[in-house]
Amino acid sequence: MSGLFTAAKAVAAEEGKAPRLGMVIDLRKCVGCFSCQVSCKMENGVPMAGFNSWVKVYDMGEYPKAKRVFLPRLCNHCEGTEKDKVPPCVKICPEYPKKRQTFTTADGKKITYRDGATYKRPDGLILIDNDPCTGCGKCIKECPFGSRYFDPRIKSGADKTKNAVGKCNFCQHRIEKGLEPACVRNCVGKARTFGDLNDPNSEVSQLIKNNPAKTLKPPKLKEDIRPRVYYIGLDEDVAKIEAKTEEEINTKPQIIYSL
Repeated sequence: MSGLFTAAKAVAAEEGKAPRLGMVIDLRKCVGCFSCQVSCKMENGVPMAGFNSWVKVYDMGEYPKAKRVFLPRLCNHCEGTEKDKVPPCVKICPEYPKKRQTFTTADGKKITYRDGATYKRPDGLILIDNDPCTGCGKCIKECPFGSRYFDPRIKSGADKTKNAVGKCNFCQHRIEKGLEPACVRNCVGKARTFGDLNDPNSEVSQLIKNNPAKTLKPPKLKEDIRPRVYYIGLDEDVAKIEAKTEEEINTKPQIIYSL
């Protein structure tokens, strides 16, 4: 692996296993309308100061070759490394693991897992339980994608006095009803596709198989934590900037912002 992006691998179906939920974002179709960002805030009541889904904007080059590039971002619901299968945000949480829980697959198979203040469900969703959360903020610092933030609307902990953490949960409340995440449902350019990465016949799996899909890999990561958000059609100039550390980016002025 090199740079910020890693080529995606095809995933074979596993019988009796939970689905592996993930998303493909086709940047060739993104029109920069920010409907994903707005619909996410409306659907999930995201506070003004935070974003579960946001769009990074790059204004690059000079006339007559100037261009504007959009890079939608969100929690990548990482699988974790091949070795431990636990994403960094979960691994560092002092309140993980906690209680044993049971996840039931579509074919009725029951899978046991451990929850915590932040945890990975068998279907791949990285979720937050604010009851045991101590508000330490370690998961926020550990997330390599900058996807977590303190949510000022709510408090965590048994006494509800601690800082609570917010982030994208793939619209858990919607997918449990068989609906798409709000950002997918409202994407004007139909750039977002959501589904089961464990099913080789699903639309997301076919998109990954038939296109040069890539996943994010921030520079500081030395291991592949297997993100579940894939990108098609990444602009090469953006990739070069994103492959740099913040210190390297700040050595030269860049017009980069999020709305």
